[in-house]
Amino acid sequence: MIVRNRKTGREYEITENDWQKLVQSQSHRLFEIIKKGENVKAKLPIPKEIQEYQKDPKKLKIDKSEK
Repeated sequence: MIVRNRKTGREYEITENDWQKLVQSQSHRLFEIIKKGENVKAKLPIPKEIQEYQKDPKKLKIDKSEK
């Protein structure tokens, strides 16, 4: 889950257990929930050039003389 500190605006990724600890210590009011899902990490988009290179690395060989 992702929470944001209401005062500073910083976002933190925490688990449900961490959130329960905040509730028990009554400091959960300092945070607002942005995303409630447990698995919030998404895949990073891979640029098209890298995908092409992964298919055929010899085709996109880097030439050092172009500098």
